[in-house]
Amino acid sequence: MAKITLDIPDGIMAKVADMVAARNGYREQVSDPNNPSATIPNPMSKAEFVKHVLIRFLKAEVRLGEHQEAIRKAQEQAAAVPDPDIT
Repeated sequence: MAKITLDIPDGIMAKVADMVAARNGYREQVSDPNNPSATIPNPMSKAEFVKHVLIRFLKAEVRLGEHQEAIRKAQEQAAAVPDPDIT
């Protein structure tokens, strides 16, 4: 399996993780499944959350690209159909 590696300078890594997490709804505390009126520390770390955000982004880009390619091909096929012989 191929791997993608990102190099983020140490000096801005925390900022990058904080911003990606904040913009995508990460919370340090989540509802306690055993006591909905209480909260517990999020079992998913911020780093894991950011990784999931990036994976979702890449999957969405692939789906969008495939969709756009299918539209382009359908348009080309439709344009190649001769006009009906209407007089």
